[in-house]
Amino acid sequence: MLQRLTPIALLLFACALLPAVAAADTVSLRGAAELAYGEQWAEDAGVRSLDASYFTQQYSAVYGRKGTIAGGRGGVYDLRLGYEWNSLASDFNGEETDIDTGKILYRGDVRFEPGGLPFRIHLFSEDMHRSSFLEENVDTLFRPSPSDSFRLRGPMTNLINGQHLRSGMTLVVGIRNGHYQGRYRDMLANFPRLLVDYEQIDVRDLRSATPQHYRDRNLAFVSLNKKDNWFHYRLFQHRNYLLPSDDFDEQRYLIGTVDHTNRRQWINLTNWIKISADGGYITGNRLYNARQATERYDVNLFATANRADWRATSFNTFSRRVELGVLRKILEVPLYLQGDASRETGWRFRFVGRQDHRLRLSSGLGQDEDTLYASSRVDLFRQGRVIVAPLAEAEVKGGDYGEGSAVRIGFETFTNRKYNPQYDLFGSYSVTRFEGTGTTGLDTDFWEQRAKGRVETRIGRSVTVGAEQEFVYGTGTLDRQVANYIRPVSDTGLTLSTVAPTLIDGEVFRSTSKVYGEHVMRRLRNRFEVVYDYLSAPGNEEDQVILEHRLRYDQRSFLADMRSRLVIGGGVIGGAGGGSGVLGLNTSSMTADRVLEHTTSLGYMPTRAIDARLRVNYDWRDGSGGSSSHWLGIQDFGYSFFTVNGVVRKLAELTEKFEYERYTAMEGSTQTATVLTLAGNYYPTRVY
Repeated sequence: MLQRLTPIALLLFACALLPAVAAADTVSLRGAAELAYGEQWAEDAGVRSLDASYFTQQYSAVYGRKGTIAGGRGGVYDLRLGYEWNSLASDFNGEETDIDTGKILYRGDVRFEPGGLPFRIHLFSEDMHRSSFLEENVDTLFRPSPSDSFRLRGPMTNLINGQHLRSGMTLVVGIRNGHYQGRYRDMLANFPRLLVDYEQIDVRDLRSATPQHYRDRNLAFVSLNKKDNWFHYRLFQHRNYLLPSDDFDEQRYLIGTVDHTNRRQWINLTNWIKISADGGYITGNRLYNARQATERYDVNLFATANRADWRATSFNTFSRRVELGVLRKILEVPLYLQGDASRETGWRFRFVGRQDHRLRLSSGLGQDEDTLYASSRVDLFRQGRVIVAPLAEAEVKGGDYGEGSAVRIGFETFTNRKYNPQYDLFGSYSVTRFEGTGTTGLDTDFWEQRAKGRVETRIGRSVTVGAEQEFVYGTGTLDRQVANYIRPVSDTGLTLSTVAPTLIDGEVFRSTSKVYGEHVMRRLRNRFEVVYDYLSAPGNEEDQVILEHRLRYDQRSFLADMRSRLVIGGGVIGGAGGGSGVLGLNTSSMTADRVLEHTTSLGYMPTRAIDARLRVNYDWRDGSGGSSSHWLGIQDFGYSFFTVNGVVRKLAELTEKFEYERYTAMEGSTQTATVLTLAGNYYPTRVY
């Protein structure tokens, strides 16, 4: 109790001194009133499944005073005092609730910032947490959809109230650059810069349906003991008086070039090399469960170098942590290089070394994973009309999560767009070799070739057409766990397929063809795309056709967006085209051989007072078990009333929403739902 009252006592002492030195710049009186009444009912197959009504009231009045201390030379203060009263009367399916309660609202915030002295003190204590009413979960009936122009509340059945006290203090000693002025500047320059920050949050709400009673403490002690070297000590404590098993303590120690605001600082070794380094130690434990104690070390060494014709960055990290009885050590050493050999030639290089070690302390069982990866790319003829870019990648992996090696070499060639060519061309070819043993024990010996080409051209100023072709051919045995950075594409399956071969033993051939056209005007974008995907794998041969269309018209007061997709073959798993409404369906997870999805969204907003929207979704699926269809239509309209009294402000709003949903399952059963919603909100004039 004494520790909880200490920040409040300091604040009260500071407030007692204010009348002698403070001047009130602003005095205010603010009041607020919120009343809500609702009746909601629902019927399912002629049987009333929901019958709810509620009436909520919330009134508050707060007196505030802001001002300066010693004419602004000593700091500022903000004091507030008020009261809030809440009432809830509800009936939810025959269960009545009647709550009347109130609470004191207050804030004390004092900042002492004496001019000319190298320290600042911030004292605060407040409970301005406004009470909130809780909604009852009634499935999806009163949940808003993404296209709604308004949010409709569910039945109110409870109240979150109680004490939410936040108090603490912040002390900052020293100035940013350390260059003091005055008679004592030499003495002050020898003192380190210091930050002490303490915050305590006390929450006590025992009468709610979801009672809370806990305390959180945060303490930060940060010192600048050298020009760029900071020392941090941070403590966090959580005490849950209703569930002591959640009690938790965490301590953090950190030293390095991370300042008191947790922003990384960089040290200039030379005019072109910068470094930043830090090391940290973290301990955490649950007081009633020693097995969940955690311990962690972190070391970071970052460096950047910039020259006229090349740049380099390296972000080296090491972490060692013990958590849930497992010791894990991770070392990662990345290096990125980029430069220009000439105006015609640019190059990039990347290297990553990673080591991951896991040890289960109870059994002594250890697991390791070591990876070395390097890649390079050179862009040739950058000033010409066609750019050629050879590339190479290599990876070696070892340990208990698959071991092996992978090498990829290839090239890319594409037209230089700065010449605005009539035909935009792109082509690439690569050969990849995988070998090793995966986690399944399968010996991997696999060759993969990948070729891709694309051509695109403009017809006039508004029409773009293009075609794209990709071939993938692989042979041998493959388990993708033999490499982490170089990934195969032979085992990814078709574009929208639910099934992909996880292991390959034999030959794989995949061909993906795409043709598209796009018409773009000032406000209209119309795109049509056709994709044919063919896959031949050991024991499996399938193909898939995708036809996709999108039309979007965007005007200041009108918006139309239509999307359609037809997929044939390949064991389709769809996207979100069918949507989900009152019935709470999720047809996008169903697998079918043929799928048709369509979504139309319309919006009309001629003025700020009118907001009209319409969304129609249709989802049709056909498979071996039959066909299913899903219709969903949502229309909503909102009209707002504004008042002008120096400032334009919303006074009231009326909203209407109509929903219709129909779902026919593959076995022939049908579900329908119709919802009509009328709602209104009134915002009275605020009182000061």
